[in-house]
Amino acid sequence: MHEKSLPRRAFTLVELLVVIAIIGVLVALLLPAVQSAREAARRSGCSNAIRQIGLAMHNYHDQNQNFPIGVSNDIPGAGNGSNGNWTWPARILPFIEQSALYSQLNVGIGNAPAANVQTPIGQAVMTPIAIFMCPSDPGDTKQFNRFLGGYPKLNYVASKPMVMWRDFESDAGYRNRSTRLVDVTDGTSNTFLCGERAVARLNNFISMGGIWSNQQGSNNSYTFDANPPNQSYPATGLSATGTCCVTANDPNNIRGSATSMHPNGLQFLLVDGSVRFVTNNIDSRRCSPNLTCSNNGTVSVYSRLYYRDDGLLVGDF
Repeated sequence: MHEKSLPRRAFTLVELLVVIAIIGVLVALLLPAVQSAREAARRSGCSNAIRQIGLAMHNYHDQNQNFPIGVSNDIPGAGNGSNGNWTWPARILPFIEQSALYSQLNVGIGNAPAANVQTPIGQAVMTPIAIFMCPSDPGDTKQFNRFLGGYPKLNYVASKPMVMWRDFESDAGYRNRSTRLVDVTDGTSNTFLCGERAVARLNNFISMGGIWSNQQGSNNSYTFDANPPNQSYPATGLSATGTCCVTANDPNNIRGSATSMHPNGLQFLLVDGSVRFVTNNIDSRRCSPNLTCSNNGTVSVYSRLYYRDDGLLVGDF
């Protein structure tokens, strides 16, 4: 005797829509967690990269008894601080396992070669270096920086007081004067050495970044200023071809701000080699002149971290 088989019951349209809705809700709940985990991994990679730069800077100091000069050139009469002059990241190449590239480029001899993939030396200077790039940074595009001549990007720029001798009292820099550890009288754990600089050309955020080989546009292609961090560079500050910089349209020197694509803040390397994530809400108002602000007690925490010799307490940050 055969049992009568019951007909299979299919999903109704309503049931199917309910299942799809549940799956959509689950995906919506999980997606931020996945994105957060990815950003945490990128931020960790960023922290490791800038820490390795700190180690290289200290190894350079051990060998030369000073930190690398921000920009330099051995051409008689050429002066310092011109487009094409070698900058501090090129000087530390031997200390980040890039000795072959350093020798091929003859770093410190004459000007840096032009970005030109048609020549061996031009190809060499177009070498992207992973340790100089933040994993969260989009670039312009990717590993390169069209704001500054199309050279490979640098996401970690040095503070002017550490590579250009800028001091608190005069607030003036000297491109051809090096800084030593003994010059950091505020303490190595209370002074910035390097900070992040994003390379971003977005609808709501522009940041010109840096490049590792030479100066282009301004000294902010390898350094950052005491201006409040994470300010968007004005579009009118770019040339007609979208490069840096039209100084007259950037009176507050926003191009010199430290910037980052990390949510809510950015990474800084302190002179002692430690790395700190500084949030966007740090007290960072810019006050000038420095001595007047010091007498009035209005120097921000961010500025106290920026200068190496202000003699002011930093506190928690």
